[in-house]
Amino acid sequence: MEPYLEGPLRTILLELRCMDFLPGIPPIIKNLERIYQLYGNRPVKISPSGRIYFPLSLREELYFECRRICSPKCCSLVVPIYPSDAERLASYFGISKKKVLVEFCRLNEEEKRFQLKQNPINHRCIFLRREGRIYSCMIHEAKPIACKLFPISGMHEDYVEITYCDGLGYGEGRLIASILANEEVEKFRREERFIQKIREGFGNEFSFRARKVLREFYLGNYHSKEL
Repeated sequence: MEPYLEGPLRTILLELRCMDFLPGIPPIIKNLERIYQLYGNRPVKISPSGRIYFPLSLREELYFECRRICSPKCCSLVVPIYPSDAERLASYFGISKKKVLVEFCRLNEEEKRFQLKQNPINHRCIFLRREGRIYSCMIHEAKPIACKLFPISGMHEDYVEITYCDGLGYGEGRLIASILANEEVEKFRREERFIQKIREGFGNEFSFRARKVLREFYLGNYHSKEL
């Protein structure tokens, strides 16, 4: 895999403007200019696929509102599923958590977690629906925490990582610290810490024992236990 392109936004913007004749570069330039307009010069990271990431401190405000008329790049991202997500989806559909994991999720053995399945044709979320130019989520009321937090895609001690989306700059501003200060996010963080323990405990191994611990955790039997 090619390395990420990283550096100050203005520096990278100047470099890319010299290559604007290359396919795929003009949209990246446009998105970087949008970030600069909203948040000024700051570090950015661009993936080989052209996805842009940048940091916001906990003291900054996030302006974001889903436009629903874009090509839904967010719905082509891998969506991690946590036990609380499985529980929410089970309640929403009136089925067991086990059936949620079987019907709607796949096991990512490398990351040792479940994730939502994607449509094998367009590689987008299986719950994405389109009506004309408008996209909508079929499970909006019960969507996973990763979707609720988007465009926040990474959390650190004093900042979050934002994934660029055309919805940035719209809607009411929300302080990052206040977005993260709720019980649902705290529960998600506890679950992520437990998954991290599983990764550390089993390393690259994914034996029957590792699978059993992970499945028991997702089915609710390991919330208060240690490995």
